[in-house]
Order: sequence, then structure tokens, then C-alpha cells
Amino acid sequence: MLAALLGTALLGGCASGPKKIPPEHTLYKHAKNALTVENWRAAANQFRSLISTYPFGKYATQARLNLIYAYYRGGNTDEAAKQADDFVKENPASPYAAYALFMKGVAYANALQRGPLDALFGVSLAQRDPLDQEQAFTAFKQLAKRYPDSRYTKQARQWMVFVRNRLAHFNLGVARFYAVRKQWVAAASRANKIVTEFPGTSAAKPALKILMRSYKKLGEDALATQAKAWYDYNYGSGAKAHGGEQTTSNNDSNHH
Repeated sequence: MLAALLGTALLGGCASGPKKIPPEHTLYKHAKNALTVENWRAAANQFRSLISTYPFGKYATQARLNLIYAYYRGGNTDEAAKQADDFVKENPASPYAAYALFMKGVAYANALQRGPLDALFGVSLAQRDPLDQEQAFTAFKQLAKRYPDSRYTKQARQWMVFVRNRLAHFNLGVARFYAVRKQWVAAASRANKIVTEFPGTSAAKPALKILMRSYKKLGEDALATQAKAWYDYNYGSGAKAHGGEQTTSNNDSNHH
């Protein structure tokens, strides 16, 4: 009887057999369908499964690029960036490496999109931690340097202007914060950072005003006079006559 039971169990195990692995094209089709209907989590999971099952298959490269996009659209910024870094590191000469870097930059740049609580509590994009924007700027800069002839380079340069302006306005928000609290040393330091590191942005003009005021409050008359001279040169009545520095008008509300 024991022998008969063991035989039945073995036959049953053999009958079920190992789980059949779907063909590569089937896995890709399911993952692409999830992407099409904007089910970002499912798409990411299915592309990961496809890549692990067929790492050198016909759809492996496209699956990895789609995985970056799925993570980005799903709001998983760090994972999108990680996948992009891995792709570029493993395929530096690939014609798709520039796209991977571009998506890394876009993912970080859009990590500051306004959420439902921001409107409720009046949180400005300029008041948030600028780390994501700094990483976005770095990614776009790397793209422009490594792949100057890429179809994404022009867009990357445009993004750099936009992100740079965001960073300038973040620092302007900090400078204003210190000025309101009459912490003039900190206000001057932050305003000076804008003037020296982000000239030409729309934050430079108000930063110079904060700089002048801060120096006056600190009794630094010579520095205040110097800042005013720089302000008059760039934004005074004679600025256009001598081709003074032009500021940008990009901000979070007019970028698409």
C-alpha cells in the first residue's frame, strides 16, 4: 500500500511538471499593454520579469528603456535614475544611452511636481529641497557633454536653463526667509550665491536688492555701494545702452 501511495504521488508530481515559461514576445506584449493603459506599476513589474527571464533576448534593450519610463511615470524617481545609470554604464556606446540619461534628468526635474497637499498648505516649488533639481541639471549636463550630437541634446540644454532658474528661485526663497527674520549675514550669503552662480536668471535682480539691503543693515557701506553699482549696471536706466545682462523669464508656471 505504501509503495502504491508513493507511486501515485510521484506520478502526480510528474503530471504537473515545471511551470512553463511564456515566450519572450508574449511577456513583452503583456508589459507593453500595461504601459499603454498607464498601469505603471504593472508595466514595471512585467518589464523586470521579462529582463530577468530573457536578459539577452530580442526585446531586452527596449524593455530596459521602457522600464525607465515606467518608473518615471509611476513616480519612482530614484529607481528610474538607477535603471538609467545602469543602462548607460553597461551600454555607453549604445544609440539609446542618450535617451536613458535624458529620462534620468526628466525624472529628477519632475520630482517637484505639485502634489495635492501643496495647494492646501501653500507650499511653493521654490521652497523645497533642491537636490532633485541639482541631480537633474547634472544629468542634462552629462548628456550634452557625452552625446553632443544626440537628438535629445537640444532638449537637454533647454531643460538646463529651466532647472537652473528653479535652483536660483529656491535660493531666492531662502534669502528672503533670512531677510524677513533679519538674519542679514545669512541673507547676504544666499543672495550673493544667486548673483555669482545664477546670473541671468529672473532671481538675480531681487537677489541684488536683498544683497544691498543686507549690507546696509550690517553696516557694510562699501559692499552695499558695490552691489548697487552692479544693480544699476544690469537693471538701471542705462542697462540697455551698454547691453546689460538680460534675465530669463522662465518659471514653474510657464514651462511645458
